[in-house]
Amino acid sequence: MTMNNRLLLSLAFVAGLAVCQAQALAAGKDPLKAYGDTLLYVFGNTYGFSELLVRMTPLKYDPNVVQAFLIQVRRDAVGSNRTPLLADHMAVNISPADLDQLAATLQHKVSHGRLYST
Repeated sequence: MTMNNRLLLSLAFVAGLAVCQAQALAAGKDPLKAYGDTLLYVFGNTYGFSELLVRMTPLKYDPNVVQAFLIQVRRDAVGSNRTPLLADHMAVNISPADLDQLAATLQHKVSHGRLYST
C-alpha cells in the first residue's frame, strides 16, 4: 500500500466516524455509547455474531462459501464421523436448528425471496 492510499483510507475512516457521530448527536445519543453498544451486541454473544454474518454475507462475502461453512459447522454440531472442520478445542455452541435458520435466512436474502426449481 502506498502512502497516498494509506492517507486516503485513513481520511475515509475518519470521515465515516464523523458522519456516524454527527448522526448520533443529531438523534440526541452519545456516540461513544452507541459504538460500545454495537461492539457489545456483535461480539458479546453468538446470536449477535451470527446475525452479523448473515447480514454482511451478501455484501462482503461469497454467499455460497458461507453457506458451505454453515453446512460444515452443522455437521460438527450434530456429530458426524467426518474430520471436524473446527478444532477440537473450539466448542460449537449453536444448535443445529439455529444453523438451519441462519442458512435459510442467508438463502432468502441472497435470492431476494425468489424460489428456483432445479
